Amino acid sequence: MKQSPRGARFETTRMTKVEFFSGALSRLQNEVGIYYQLLQEKYAADPNFTRGVGFWAGIRLMMPVVESLSHVVGKSPQEFLGQDLNVPSPHLTWDLFRHALTHNDLMQHAKYQSKEVGWGISMIGQGHVTGAGHVSIDVLTLYQDLVNYLEGEIRKNDQTQIDVEVGVLYQNPRQQIIDEFDKL
Repeated sequence: MKQSPRGARFETTRMTKVEFFSGALSRLQNEVGIYYQLLQEKYAADPNFTRGVGFWAGIRLMMPVVESLSHVVGKSPQEFLGQDLNVPSPHLTWDLFRHALTHNDLMQHAKYQSKEVGWGISMIGQGHVTGAGHVSIDVLTLYQDLVNYLEGEIRKNDQTQIDVEVGVLYQNPRQQIIDEFDKL
């Protein structure tokens, strides 16, 4: 469960599930989809273009979507990755990718007892690969699985009302927050 900032709580608004999923799909396609399309066009047009461009950003763009969707459907991000997006090793994937690329700018590994697991990112649309101490997420596969999931949810036309986080309501903020509000 997400934690609100100290001295605050999240503000929510009511909307239907289908409205939420439709908005999420639109944002996903307009942000992440366009990004991948431009990268693939650049790769096709310039064979000397560095193939490592876009991998980390792709995960950084999609994991907040995964987190948001998981909250709406009542699952942990790890459950959502594994059950709805068919990501192998979803708990390690969440810890290695989401945390490393959101809260750090270096690749991290995971260790348990004498076993170490590393990770990688591919952009070929051929699926995720895990095994032999390595977790590799294919960002094009993850993107398409997210699109497919959202399109399926939109087709259900679920009119159930849900609360969606839209802001932060400060009730007893730190002095720095009060000072910054005063300046704006």
